Amino acid sequence: MVVLNPFEVAAFRPWQWENWGQEAPNQDELSEIRTHIEQFYAAVESHDFDNIRPFYRETVENYFGNENRRLVPDIRAAYLIYWKKYVGERHEIDWESLEVSQEEESQITRVRFSLRYYFKTEEADWKNLLLGTEIRLDAEQKIFYIDKF
Repeated sequence: MVVLNPFEVAAFRPWQWENWGQEAPNQDELSEIRTHIEQFYAAVESHDFDNIRPFYRETVENYFGNENRRLVPDIRAAYLIYWKKYVGERHEIDWESLEVSQEEESQITRVRFSLRYYFKTEEADWKNLLLGTEIRLDAEQKIFYIDKF
């Protein structure tokens, strides 16, 4: 899928947004989404659940394969358990991989990207993984779906 085709390259036209039945985000919207995602991961890296809480809907439809989880206690508990094991983490997003689609009727924003995830335990030095991530945001920009792909 082609996120943007500013030079109107004919070969990319079949994959442009209007051909997918979804509204294409403009540059301001893409910038806002990018900032929102950056702020979310900064909150995660803070290891303080109070910083993360504003980014999530109270009930999350999918949390890494776990369906219909409550923000408190389910997701909060998952973060607290994870942070006991992993004392440090960093997320480096590959912004070139960013795909954003918006469903006008439901006001859902689907965001997909690759990221390099760095993590550290007390016993071991930094390790990293390359992950594909999908986040879905509701009309209030609250996460109600997050998973790897």
